[in-house]
Amino acid sequence: MEPLEQWFVLAGYVRFHQWLGFQPYRLDSGAVSPFFVHTLVQFCGVLVNLVLIIYRRRCILYHCESIGMVVDVIKLLTILLASLITYVELVRTVQNVCHCWKALYRAHLTLQNKGMVDHRLLARTIRLYWWFVLATFVYIVGNECHSYFYAKKKQTKRFYLYFFSLQYVLHVKSQQLIYPSIMLDFYLRMTRTALEHHIELLQCSERLGSTRYLEFLASKINTLKLLHSDLHRASAELNEAYGWTYLIIYWKNYIHVLSNSYWVVFWILNGELNHAAMILNRLIVRTFFIAAIFYVNSRAKNASDRFRHRIHTIDVGVQTRSKSLFTMIESFILQTKMETIRLTAGGCFTLNFEPILTKFEKKYNQELKDGNVSTTTQFEYAYCMVRSDFTSDMKTGLVLLEDLFVKHPEGRRDYLYYMAIGHTRLKEYSEALKHAQAFLEIEPNNQQVIALEELIKKRMDIEGMKGVAKATGAVLVFGGIVGLGLALLKK
Repeated sequence: MEPLEQWFVLAGYVRFHQWLGFQPYRLDSGAVSPFFVHTLVQFCGVLVNLVLIIYRRRCILYHCESIGMVVDVIKLLTILLASLITYVELVRTVQNVCHCWKALYRAHLTLQNKGMVDHRLLARTIRLYWWFVLATFVYIVGNECHSYFYAKKKQTKRFYLYFFSLQYVLHVKSQQLIYPSIMLDFYLRMTRTALEHHIELLQCSERLGSTRYLEFLASKINTLKLLHSDLHRASAELNEAYGWTYLIIYWKNYIHVLSNSYWVVFWILNGELNHAAMILNRLIVRTFFIAAIFYVNSRAKNASDRFRHRIHTIDVGVQTRSKSLFTMIESFILQTKMETIRLTAGGCFTLNFEPILTKFEKKYNQELKDGNVSTTTQFEYAYCMVRSDFTSDMKTGLVLLEDLFVKHPEGRRDYLYYMAIGHTRLKEYSEALKHAQAFLEIEPNNQQVIALEELIKKRMDIEGMKGVAKATGAVLVFGGIVGLGLALLKK
């Protein structure tokens, strides 16, 4: 295995941030590297800058109005807090960052061995990231230089001069944070492509009629399971490594957006339109960085949701051709349910534009609003509702499946199967058994449904035994109470 830092995905990224002082350790081992000196110099520079601002605050911070002074003091405090947390987290999360990149590297090797890495798309993704870094650098530096040279007051010039380096350090940190999320999104999309490839093979396998070939494909599905585990591990380590840094940078940018908004209004009211325009540019930059953080993490989350949705909607007829295949896919579905990929800011909120409402639910509601719900959309939505953890969702899914059963006779076998599963999860075993037996009338030799029928009957027996035990216990308790009462009366 080549050294992690020589991997072409990481080579330029690591070297760039090493020289800037954001990567003072080796990704392979977590050991301190010679670039720790760069981090130490950067830290001392930030510290000196903050001390000078505090010491010369009357000459730097605006004092034209008391509210303006308060706004800039709050802004300074957020930068101070953001810088402190950034350096603390840089030391605390060394192992998490290393484990995150190792998990992504394992995913890359797995996909590469399967020939499922689109190297052209990967190279384009990396180039786009570096164009983003370069474009934001040119824009920010150009905007700050323009603001500095065109400012009339010395106090304003000092403000731009002293705050520029502090702001840009945190901007670079934001750019560093989003790169692992970009790579996570890329490998999630490649994993879904691999899944689609295997589903196509499963659909074509019926022509061969070979049980051994289906077992071979089941082993390939197991490889995808391990791949998904690596990506989930990467997301978990990413949350731990950058969660708190994301949170403080988000709030720093949010407070600065409010601060910039105040000063834009203030200077417009005072007739200083040029000054207002300069601050408006800074407002745009900070809003853009917040949007970029949420956009990148939204893509990773949506890629994970689409993958989970696809594994849930593999045709039942394909699944039931082989017991090992059915078991593998069902365990994969359970795994994706447990290993949910979500990128959060310190666990406080999800870095995602999308609401909690899932895409298939939105698609169903949109088509329902348009008055033309397709069979596929209704089935996908009903399928996911049946597999929900909430009773109300499961009942909604069953209603939709029953509607499809009536309207779409061609898919009755699939609808019966999922209605049997839904009623089983609701512990409505009589209904579940009825649907399982109806399925077996269509396809009597289906081993998976025969197993499901046996499972339902066992659960019915267990529930019956529980009912008898409860009734017997109630009789015994009642008898004990009556006996105790008679004994007390005799005394």
